[in-house]
Amino acid sequence: MDNQPLVTVIMPVYNVENYLLSALNSVIQQTYHNLEIIVIDDGSTDTSKSIIEAIAQTDQRVQLISLQNGGAANARNVGLKHANGEWIYFADSDDVLDENLIQRVVLAATDAQVELVAFGYRNISSPVVKKLPQLTAHNQSEMEQVVKALRHNFLFPFLWNKLYKMKIIHDCQLNFVGKIGEDERFNKQYILAAKSATLIEDVLYNYRQGRPGSLMQTQANSIDTDQELEARFEAKFPDAEIDLLNQITAEFIRIRNATKHGARYNRTPIKIKFGKLIQMQREIQIKYLLIKHPALIKLWIMVFER
Repeated sequence: MDNQPLVTVIMPVYNVENYLLSALNSVIQQTYHNLEIIVIDDGSTDTSKSIIEAIAQTDQRVQLISLQNGGAANARNVGLKHANGEWIYFADSDDVLDENLIQRVVLAATDAQVELVAFGYRNISSPVVKKLPQLTAHNQSEMEQVVKALRHNFLFPFLWNKLYKMKIIHDCQLNFVGKIGEDERFNKQYILAAKSATLIEDVLYNYRQGRPGSLMQTQANSIDTDQELEARFEAKFPDAEIDLLNQITAEFIRIRNATKHGARYNRTPIKIKFGKLIQMQREIQIKYLLIKHPALIKLWIMVFER
């Protein structure tokens, strides 16, 4: 590819010494070479920082920023402040990129003339593979289809399966807020601002789900919400099935909170909502709900086995 635009890869790191070398190698060994690789050590207490320092000595594209522990959101914000790339890619420090990931998504963005590219992933520890349909959007109705495809294939919240345009992040002053659910919040802000996107069928990322101590694993049962953002997003991208799923999630949380204090609860409303969801032929959404909120599996049993 001639005249390669600069892509900034931002990777927050915290105590991942067992996985970090393979993650970093998968970035520096990309077939796309015009990279700025910003690695933020978020106060690691293991050998993660030493691993980054050793790699930075062998590849001048790698920049190490050391912080006191402040969480992944703060680390990514610091990375964005130091980024010079036309495009931004966020990688997790315990996962592995296919060697052609950056080249493929930059080519897709250039060919389709879009502001966002999204793609699929495979799970390192299981046979799970998630793919997206080929789809390009340059207007509101097409963007609605892009959002629907991302949500229904459970690929909306993640950062690592998307390429972002730095101009949108800069012009809209987008950043990460909170410690739980900040990835999805960022994506909603970005997509509200973007006017075009393309989904590609390629599976380019290798995800290590459920690593002990990982952010996804330890914070699976909570999410920080921004009601004003949620309202704007749902108004622009309405989706009856997702809305119903959110209602079920809220009902589950209500039941969970009630049972913590020994209160009685009425199971009928949530049964009705599940019935509607199944009528929509989206039974897999229920599985997603239980994956997103593992502690609610017990409540599922309480509701339907009594």
